[in-house]
Amino acid sequence: MENDFPYCQRVSPFNIYLDPLTPPHKLSHARFIIEKILVPLEFVKEDQRFVNRRQIQPMSEDAAGEGMMYDFEDAAHSDEADAITASKERGKMVCLYEVHDRIHKKRITFADGVKEPIEEVDHPMLAMEAVTTPDPFTGEPLMTGEFEPSGGYLVDGGFPYYAMKFDQTEKSFYGQPPMAYIEDTQSLIVESVSRRADLLKRFQRIVLASRREREANQDLGDTLEEGRDGEIIWVEDPATAMKGVDYGSIPPDQIGLENTAAGYEEQSLNVSQLAMGGGPKVTATQASLQASFSQVNREWMQLRVADCYRTIVRNSLRMMADPRYTPENFLINVAQNDADPVFEAVTANLLRVRFKVDIQAGSMQPLTEQLEREDALQLFNFTIGLPEINRNEAIKGLLKAFRVQDPDKYLGQSQNADAIKAANLENIAYLLAGGDPGVTPEEDHAIHIQTHQTIQQLPQFQQLLPAQQQQVLQVAQTHMAQHQQYLDQMAQGGAPQATGADGAQASEGDGGIVSLVRSQAQEMSQAVQRAPGQG
Repeated sequence: MENDFPYCQRVSPFNIYLDPLTPPHKLSHARFIIEKILVPLEFVKEDQRFVNRRQIQPMSEDAAGEGMMYDFEDAAHSDEADAITASKERGKMVCLYEVHDRIHKKRITFADGVKEPIEEVDHPMLAMEAVTTPDPFTGEPLMTGEFEPSGGYLVDGGFPYYAMKFDQTEKSFYGQPPMAYIEDTQSLIVESVSRRADLLKRFQRIVLASRREREANQDLGDTLEEGRDGEIIWVEDPATAMKGVDYGSIPPDQIGLENTAAGYEEQSLNVSQLAMGGGPKVTATQASLQASFSQVNREWMQLRVADCYRTIVRNSLRMMADPRYTPENFLINVAQNDADPVFEAVTANLLRVRFKVDIQAGSMQPLTEQLEREDALQLFNFTIGLPEINRNEAIKGLLKAFRVQDPDKYLGQSQNADAIKAANLENIAYLLAGGDPGVTPEEDHAIHIQTHQTIQQLPQFQQLLPAQQQQVLQVAQTHMAQHQQYLDQMAQGGAPQATGADGAQASEGDGGIVSLVRSQAQEMSQAVQRAPGQG
């Protein structure tokens, strides 16, 4: 627990007493709820909220043996229960009854052995407004430090409790986790498969043969046992000589039961052929229908858990929005996205806004990874054709859903489209004209080298005279040498530095790489212009 933050804890249902008129489907309809609490006597004696503290006595041995705070009905008769009881007696615990009166909006606390309540205050979960008084000089409202109820509760239903259970079985008060319902189906499938294997192994196939055929051929039995595939056995009457008996056949009802159990298991887990990547191709309609069927069987187990977390978050935010919530040294970053952090002190009015809490009970979903893959596949199929969608990012998201460590390797050169386009422009606009565009450290040097190596395949290059082609190749080689120099520097772990057109590092005194590129481009342009006359 951290200061200035709401917290929640599990309360044993055996220590909660409800209003007898409370309907089973709505906890907030109760007029009151009583919680039985064990508190050390030392804490109660020092708590200034309580009155009549001298009359409070530690609970007796009889009270300790009543099974209070036990989670199971038969725990009072176990060795663990006896040890807990002895520990309570030595610790001098006090039994308190905390009454949450929703009708009168009070919290009343009683202690064993004390007739009058030791606490009776306005319920702390009531919504409050700060009481202000005008400033005598400026007239601005100033807080007086007092608060008055504004109507309603900060928590849903008026009680700081949320009842949660999956179902109620015969022997246990508590429900079972989701995977417990799959265990019965899995056991049924395993048992069915084991029975089928046992039938095939225990009751092997046998052959019934006519005694008349045996009298005619004494080696008929050995021939049947040791016969090779395709061997001919001569008998008197093939129609009545022998008959096969197959004791290992599987009952049709067992096959149907096993298939039905596998179908229930598939719907509960909600893992379709679309997510597994195998089986026949399914359409979007088939996938949607399958998801609907499985959602009914699966989400009813997760709904209560998600609702519990949703209630906790919503109630916590409403408590923090109350003007009584004044945390100390609590700052939050209110900057947008990747902008520089901007810290602002938290005040109650920052949380007095409309909000919606959406909880995904992912930890309760069996085979969550397969479900995420299916969602990723459906999203990819629905959005990949939209012009607003970045295709490369959509593909990367799909690959990450299938746990691909390096999606960039699967994309090939599609992710380097900008680098390839820039290198092709350099080939046409600079290198073919005899000029060197220069190299900057931020470029993709490997892609540029690969693209410049294909300059001889360009139609513009093939139209040049041999002398011109030679000049262009020299410029291209020099340019690629600059890229290679950057690659070498990066391979050695050093920071790449700007280089000149001849591969040497350019200095500020001679104008740097820009002057070198311009001078060389002018010289190469003049050489190309003189080449036709020389030919």
